[in-house]
Amino acid sequence: MPETVTSTPPRVQRTPATDLSAFREAEQAELDAQIAELHDQSTRAKVAAKESEDAARAHAFNFLVAEGIVGSLVEAAIRFALSKPEISTAMIGTASLDQFEQAVAAANRGPLPAAALERLTRIHPGPA
Repeated sequence: MPETVTSTPPRVQRTPATDLSAFREAEQAELDAQIAELHDQSTRAKVAAKESEDAARAHAFNFLVAEGIVGSLVEAAIRFALSKPEISTAMIGTASLDQFEQAVAAANRGPLPAAALERLTRIHPGPA
């Protein structure tokens, strides 16, 4: 019967230098992960602040809906674009046939009334 030879893998000699190197690598990986998380948190906070600013600005135009001038702020945006002769093309994005039909209905209502445009200009004068 042949003799079975088993070999033991060579042991890696651990030295203080290899232990320190492994420790540094692990520490760097942990720091990198913490930095990435802080960056993600900061980015989320900035996005939330921007969304809050945008929502506050949009609320200034709610009088259009409240007074029945438009049915929604989406309609207001489409009709605003139609009110400006310097705007030759307005691109809209729709995710459904219903949204497309709403956009067509808004366009069919035509431009915003002059009085509404005047109020909008007082709220947001536009670029200087």
